[in-house]
Amino acid sequence: MNKKEAILIQPSSKGGYKYIHMILNGNKMNRTWGLVGGKQQDTANTYKPKGVGRANEKTAEVVAEEDFDRIYKRKTDEGYRKVNAVQFDDICSGEFREDHSEEMDTIDFDNPPKSFTVSKPITKISDKKLQALIDSGNANAQTKENGLCHWIFVGKSKKVRIFTRRMDEHTDKYPKLVAAFDE
Repeated sequence: MNKKEAILIQPSSKGGYKYIHMILNGNKMNRTWGLVGGKQQDTANTYKPKGVGRANEKTAEVVAEEDFDRIYKRKTDEGYRKVNAVQFDDICSGEFREDHSEEMDTIDFDNPPKSFTVSKPITKISDKKLQALIDSGNANAQTKENGLCHWIFVGKSKKVRIFTRRMDEHTDKYPKLVAAFDE
């Protein structure tokens, strides 16, 4: 019987940490996620075999393990990192605090950090509050017209890379745009 466990954390944009705790036991996976010291959610899945009687038949345990691995990879690609139970307890107690200020002082645009993301659009904000945020240097306001938002990084080596606001790389999707920036 396959048993796996993973605790993944990531700094939250509003301070503190987001986490996901996954436990795989045979064909069952339990997940708990949320903010450390805040609201959390949980789910439990029981997997069934796939392709029974076919050449590509998979047992329920294999299906569960593949889903565990898929979620683990997706979350680590998003910038989550694995911690052990002792480290997680330290984070939950509030004694653990990471300083990310130096990381954001100099961004290497050839290899941008996974923690660089852009917030969702705000649909309602007073003109006075928005102007105060802009004046203090804490905001940059833009009008979004077509529903797409991409960041174009040009590194010191003049390499052009295009990312979505969630840091999914889309450079290969826009070869004409990359060529235009190369010129």
